[in-house]
Amino acid sequence: MDTRELLYRILFRGLVEIRAEAYTIQNKQIFFIADLLHQLPLDLASELSEDASFDDVLKSLQERSHEKGSDQWLTQVITEVTQYRQMQSNTL
Repeated sequence: MDTRELLYRILFRGLVEIRAEAYTIQNKQIFFIADLLHQLPLDLASELSEDASFDDVLKSLQERSHEKGSDQWLTQVITEVTQYRQMQSNTL
């Protein structure tokens, strides 16, 4: 296991623990975010090593988001991040 894979697995483990704690304390918003994202680090590790692109990983995340009924949250985050990056680019 190289350092990149180790870091992905640490992130995965952290998100799983956040999801478990959110379930325990009945924090639906945090549970739902952690549940959606916990697989992302492993997807990045495996799919990118198999010549998949970041676009493929994002599409997979969007499909998972749709299946879980959380596409509104993911769409909002993507929009906010994109707008923030555009604002940063305009100030340079």
